[in-house]
Amino acid sequence: MKTKSMRGHARMLSKLGYCVIPNVFSPSEISDLRPVLESKFDELVGRASTSLPWHDIGDSDPKSNLISSLFFDGRISRMLNQLFPNENVRVLPGLQMHKNYLPHSRRKSWHVDSGSLKLKSKYRSDLSHKSFKFGHIGIYFQENGPYGGSIDVFPGSHWGLKSGNAIVMKGFDYVVQILARFPALSSPLRRLVTRRIEVNLGDVVLFDWRVFHRGSPASRKIEKTIEFSSTSYRAELPPHYSKLSLYSRFGNSFGWDVHMQQMKEAKSS
Repeated sequence: MKTKSMRGHARMLSKLGYCVIPNVFSPSEISDLRPVLESKFDELVGRASTSLPWHDIGDSDPKSNLISSLFFDGRISRMLNQLFPNENVRVLPGLQMHKNYLPHSRRKSWHVDSGSLKLKSKYRSDLSHKSFKFGHIGIYFQENGPYGGSIDVFPGSHWGLKSGNAIVMKGFDYVVQILARFPALSSPLRRLVTRRIEVNLGDVVLFDWRVFHRGSPASRKIEKTIEFSSTSYRAELPPHYSKLSLYSRFGNSFGWDVHMQQMKEAKSS
């Protein structure tokens, strides 16, 4: 990964709230690992859920754990060091695998990972602090096609929280409410302000904790043929169209501390 190109990715992450780092892994490496992970997911979870924590997969030793073999073999760490030089940004818990996580295009699926903290004025200074670095790393085992495959983002929407300005925050929230409440009527607006992230096998996606995003839904024509769970975002997909993805968090100690505040808020509510 060339330093010049990584600087461009870092600027994109800061400006738009996401970036795609190409060719972090080889396509063959991802393709070879997919059936192993998918088999392990089906063995441990089946149809009960869309996600599986990393520590339940393979051996408990991080060096031999299947997900850890991707996140902790050095390539992700080198990538983060190039994106955030001298900022002590690291791969952070928790790591999870998702299978057939597929929001319906007519459901309210747009969200920010900072959750309830964005509603509380006492946390706005933390979420807008220049030292705040926190987000998600996504590795996708398929391209983003008619059946979905990665994520959609609202580029720049993290500036609502990043600015610390309540009016700017409400503006982005208002647009997302329109997208969520009137999905059919807001199609022109969605095409204007949101973007479906295209990935190739081996690419890595990073997105800011404060940016609005959702799992990419299938096309409307295909949605009519899919059975969706009534209690989760799991969909029953044809085997050759099944979706598999891995996620971890990234950030610095300040971002982690803010995240832990979110966890405490969630437990106390």
